[in-house]
Amino acid sequence: MTEQRVIQESFPATESPEPHSPDIPDPDTPDREGWRPLVLFQARGIDFFWIVLRNLFFIILTLGVYSFWARVRNRVFLWRSTRILGDPLEYTGTGKELFISFLIVMGFLLVLILIQFMSLALLPSRAAVTQTLLYVGLLYALHFAIYRSIRFRLTRTRWRGIRGNLDGSAAKYALKAFAYTWAVIGTLGILGPWCTSRLVSFLMNNTLFGNRRFSFNGPPRELYFAYFLVMLVSFALIGTGAFIIFSVFSSIDAAAITNAKPDPDALLHVSRTFILVYVVLAIALILVSTMYQAAFTRWLFGHLSFGAMRLRSTLTAGALFKLYLGNILLLACTLGLAYPWVRLRSLRLPLNCIAYQGAPDLERLLQDTMPAPKRGEGFLEAMDIDIGM
Repeated sequence: MTEQRVIQESFPATESPEPHSPDIPDPDTPDREGWRPLVLFQARGIDFFWIVLRNLFFIILTLGVYSFWARVRNRVFLWRSTRILGDPLEYTGTGKELFISFLIVMGFLLVLILIQFMSLALLPSRAAVTQTLLYVGLLYALHFAIYRSIRFRLTRTRWRGIRGNLDGSAAKYALKAFAYTWAVIGTLGILGPWCTSRLVSFLMNNTLFGNRRFSFNGPPRELYFAYFLVMLVSFALIGTGAFIIFSVFSSIDAAAITNAKPDPDALLHVSRTFILVYVVLAIALILVSTMYQAAFTRWLFGHLSFGAMRLRSTLTAGALFKLYLGNILLLACTLGLAYPWVRLRSLRLPLNCIAYQGAPDLERLLQDTMPAPKRGEGFLEAMDIDIGM
């Protein structure tokens, strides 16, 4: 019996939702404009809690080695809890694949570290050049790894026996992402939405499910308002923090020059004022960040189609803010024990907001003939980066 079969048989089949339950949208009942729910995420927190607890036990017992198999167990559960047009997804990846990929990437990183130490020892005058080239290479490798990881995860995802895939070149995507990163930095963030739209377009237009390709044509102008709000509040937050630090050090220097003792009441009043402003700006940053995340999600799905199916998301900033606030309270009140419920809440809201319009035309959906990669996600595992579900 294979590893994947053992993992999947350890989970009970997800029960079908009651057809007339008021809490579950009926995919056969469209709204006035013909939109129907596309995704239904159903998972019980207590089930996921026992999976996470079991994973944690084996991770500690194996000094972290089991974390790759734990990640697979989580994905099998989350994929099976996600129903598209009434049928669940299936994750077919294995922990062995992730572990071997991790070992290969770790060997590559060790070679890079060795080269770095050798260059510092043999060419100390060019240490800055060597460090710069190393960081530039790692930035390019990060984008390359993200594209490869998405391809790997799509090919390990099946729905009705049909898998996903990702066409295009990971090297070309990494080169674009690398160039766009410096374009955003060079323009102080002004080109952010434009660069984002170019990368998302490259990624989504190369995404397939079966023999059918997704189509995306989202204009960047729809992101600029929420994006600039985030930038404005972020700069205000950074500026306020810098001003607080500058004011504190200035008060200390002035007291040292004049040999006078600073008034503690005055310092306390000023500190409280600055801290209050900083907290208000931090809350504002969370608010505008949820605005941008919701706007980005609606923009992404609003310009995405799959054959004759048009997609959309009804996610709002208010719903996201309530979600984040509830998650923070759950984690704080349970000292982190509510993490499984928080994880499920964070997936349920955006997934259940996805709807479709048009005919799915599933009879013509066939398996793709593109090869599936044998390795994936090793670099992200080594860097402890998670790109989400």
